[in-house]
Amino acid sequence: MQYAESFDDLGFKVLQCFYKMVGRDGKLDPKAPFFSMLIFLPHRRDGLGDLLRLAVSEPDFVMRCAPRREQRVSPCKIPKFKFSARLNAMDALRGLGVAAPFDPLAADLSGTVSNMPPNGLYVSSVWQKCAVEVDEEGTTAAGATYTCSSPTYSPPSTPPPPPMSFVADHPFLFAIVEYGKGQVLFLGHVMDPSKET
Repeated sequence: MQYAESFDDLGFKVLQCFYKMVGRDGKLDPKAPFFSMLIFLPHRRDGLGDLLRLAVSEPDFVMRCAPRREQRVSPCKIPKFKFSARLNAMDALRGLGVAAPFDPLAADLSGTVSNMPPNGLYVSSVWQKCAVEVDEEGTTAAGATYTCSSPTYSPPSTPPPPPMSFVADHPFLFAIVEYGKGQVLFLGHVMDPSKET
């Protein structure tokens, strides 16, 4: 069983893959944050544009559409894909009001290093790089490796719904989320699932 849901009124379905956080020692870390990957598949082959507009226009769209119930998924086909991006975060930080660390005359980074240069330090650039890879083994995100799994469950007291088909053979949206804080960590899309990228 997976967590999956079809939002027929909005024109898409969502599959949720849960992650197990493994520490450097190779053991599960029960205190680790709770992560999952959500894959949003439009019903229409050309529906990615509408789905993207929904995702960026509603602040809580991704978390609101996370499946809340178990659903048998058959067949379930997700292609291999890689996604990476690098961006200069200086403008975003300045837009949030962070200015002093970037000003050579105003920056006070004295508590950040043990051997402060005589003229002090300031932040000259901030870069963010993220990467997501999905293959047969699981998912790697931002240099940390997670394995996709499903939670255990008790047999339902009512008959289960019929299986949902989830075949990502056309453009789709994906997100990696952390549930404790309700944060979307990655949001991306795959345009051509037939190509390994």
